[in-house]
Amino acid sequence: MDNGNFDDPDALDLNLLREHLDTLKNGKLINKPIYDFKTHSRTGYEQFNPYHTIVIEGLFALNKIIKDCLDVKVFIESFGLQRLERRINRDMNERGRARSDIIKQWEETVEPMYLKHVLSTKKYADI
Repeated sequence: MDNGNFDDPDALDLNLLREHLDTLKNGKLINKPIYDFKTHSRTGYEQFNPYHTIVIEGLFALNKIIKDCLDVKVFIESFGLQRLERRINRDMNERGRARSDIIKQWEETVEPMYLKHVLSTKKYADI
C-alpha cells in the first residue's frame, strides 16, 4: 500500500516479518531491513541473530499474519489521550514534525485505524 497511511497494516511487510520470525524460530539469522521514518524507506539491512526470547512490539503485533507464531501474546491498552500525547512527543522530538500535522494525521488516520485494525486484535492476547 502506498497511500501514505502508515497506520494501516497493509503499509507494512507483515509477510516478511512472519517469514523472519519463522526463520529465527528455526535458529537461523535474518537480514532485517533498516527503516528510515523520515524518508519512509528501507535504507539497508542488518543481520539479526536468533535468541531464546524475541519481543515483537507494535500496533500490529497480534495481526492475523503473525499472531500464530508467537508464544505469548500481550495487549497493552492505553487511553486515546495517552496515545496521542506519546505520538506528539515522539514525532516532534524524533521526526521533526509539526504538532498541527500530527493532530491532523491522528484524527484522519491514526485513531480510525486503531479502532479498525488494532483494538480488534485484543481478543488474541493471552494477557
